Amino acid sequence: MTQRKGEPEKLYFQSERFFSVDNQWFFATREVPVLGPFLTRGEAQAELLLYARHMNENGSFAKAMFR
Repeated sequence: MTQRKGEPEKLYFQSERFFSVDNQWFFATREVPVLGPFLTRGEAQAELLLYARHMNENGSFAKAMFR
């Protein structure tokens, strides 16, 4: 990636999307910082796929959940 002269180089990193707290699973997205809890990591992964599908269709998933 090229920078303009005089600007500092930016660091970009990717963090883990799934995490566990007290044996409950959660996932994070750009739109909603934390969704969960779920009983298993697999359940959290399945919910993330549904979330992504709804967001791709019309972006209404997060709006409907957090009115």
